[in-house]
Amino acid sequence: MDQLLDGVPVGIVVLNLDKSVRSANREASRLLGTEQAGIAFERLVAAPARAQVRSYLDSAVAGDANRVSELSPVLRSAAGQVDLMLLARRYRSGSPEEGLLLAIVDVTGARTRALDSTSRDPHTGLANRRTLIDHLTDLVKSGSRGCLLYLDVDGMKEINDSWGHRVGDQVLQTIADRLVQTAPHGALVARIGGDEFVVVAGRLNRPDGQHLAADLRAAVAQPITIRDTQLRISAAVGLIGLAGHSADSALMAADEAMYRDKRGVTPDAVSEADERAAAHQSALALEVDQLRREATRLRDEARTDHLTGCPNRRALFERLTDLDERRRRRTERIAIAFIDIDRFREVNQSGGDEHGDRVLAAAAEVLRHACRPGDVVHRKGGEEFVVTLPNVDTESGGQIAERLRHAVEHARIARGAHPSDGYLSVSIGVAGLSENEPGSVFDTLILAGHRMYAAKNNGRNQVVWRDEPDTGEPNDPPS
Repeated sequence: MDQLLDGVPVGIVVLNLDKSVRSANREASRLLGTEQAGIAFERLVAAPARAQVRSYLDSAVAGDANRVSELSPVLRSAAGQVDLMLLARRYRSGSPEEGLLLAIVDVTGARTRALDSTSRDPHTGLANRRTLIDHLTDLVKSGSRGCLLYLDVDGMKEINDSWGHRVGDQVLQTIADRLVQTAPHGALVARIGGDEFVVVAGRLNRPDGQHLAADLRAAVAQPITIRDTQLRISAAVGLIGLAGHSADSALMAADEAMYRDKRGVTPDAVSEADERAAAHQSALALEVDQLRREATRLRDEARTDHLTGCPNRRALFERLTDLDERRRRRTERIAIAFIDIDRFREVNQSGGDEHGDRVLAAAAEVLRHACRPGDVVHRKGGEEFVVTLPNVDTESGGQIAERLRHAVEHARIARGAHPSDGYLSVSIGVAGLSENEPGSVFDTLILAGHRMYAAKNNGRNQVVWRDEPDTGEPNDPPS
C-alpha cells in the first residue's frame, strides 16, 4: 500500500474517522513537512484555516462513501509557504479499516501566476501601473528622496504602421529588457501603457538620476535589427525627485518633465519661472490627490454597510446597473443569489439586538470567504444578502449557492445564548440570465427573491434555483 501511494504524484493522506493521520505518502510529507502519524490533520494547516478544514472533513465523514467531496478552498500549510487544495473521500464504509482518503494538491505556482497576472504587464513582464503606484506609495510614506524617470519611446506609431504590431511588440520587449539591464540594482522598472515606461530608483540623488537618464537614452538608442533592417529608436526622459510628492503627483510632474525633454528643454535651461510653475503644479497635484483620496473615502463609506463591511443597498443597485450595461455591450452570463437568514426575528428575541448584530456580521464573513474571486456579497437590508455571480448560468449559480448555504450551516453560528437555540441557517433563491437572453438584471433579482420565498415555504435551509409549484409568497413572513 505504501509503495503504491509513494508512486502517486500528488500528496495522499489516509485519515481515521476521527480525522487523525493514519499514513501519508512521500509527496504529502514533503508538503506538510512534519511527522504526521497520529496527529489531527487540521493541525497540519495554518491556524486560521483549521476550523474550515475541520468542517470540511466533518462533511466528508458524513458523506456517501462513493462520493468525492468538493475541493476545499486554498489553504496554507503550517510547514511553510505552500498553498494547498484538498479533495476528500470516505472509503470502505462499515469495515474495520474505514476512513478518509485525502488528496493534497500543491497550487502554490498557480496562485503565484495568478498574482503575477494582476501585477505584471502581460507583454513585457515588467511591473504594471498598479504595482508602480503601490511601490511609489510605499516609497513616499518611507520618506524616500530618490528619483523617478518617465520615458516615452519616440516613433512607435510609425513602427506599428510600417512593420505591424507584432514587430512593435518585439521592439517594446527589447526596450524593456534594456531598461532592466541599465537600471541600478533595486530599482523598479514598469510599463504603464503604450510606449511609456517608468524607472523608480529610490536610492539615487538628482545628479545620479541625470546620469541614469543619459544611460537609459543611450540604451534605447542602440539599433534594433528587424528582418535585416536596423531600427534606430529614441526616447524622451523626464526626471524628478520624489521628495514632497505623492505617488500621483510624482507621475504628473515626471510626465511634464518628459514633455519638456521632448521640446528640447534641458533641466539646466529651465527658467526660474518654469521652476516656480513646476513647483506650483506639484503642490496643486498634491492638493488634488488629497481631495481625490478624501472623495474616494467618503464614496466608499456611503456604499458600505458599517455593521458587516459588505457593500450596501446603494452599492448593490449601482452594481446591478453596471452589470446591465455590460450585458448590453457584450454577451455575458450572470446569476444572482438572494439570501435570507432563517427565523432571524427569533435570533433578536433570544439574544437581543447586539447579539443579532454579531450574528449578521458573522454570517457576512462566512459568505465572503465561501465565494469565488469576483463574486460580491451585498447586504440588501435587514437579514437579507444578495450575491452577484458573474459568468455563470443559473444551474452553476445554484451549485455555488448550495456551497454558501453549506458554509453557513457548518460555521455553527449560535442563534442565541443557549445551545438549545440551535445554529444559523439560510434560505437562498437563485436566478440567472444566459448569453443573449432578453431581460434585465433587476428582473433577475426579483425572480431570485421569489425563489428565496419558495425555499422558505419548502422548509428553509435550502436552495431553490428553478420554479416549482410552491414558488410565491411564504405562508408566514420570512424571518
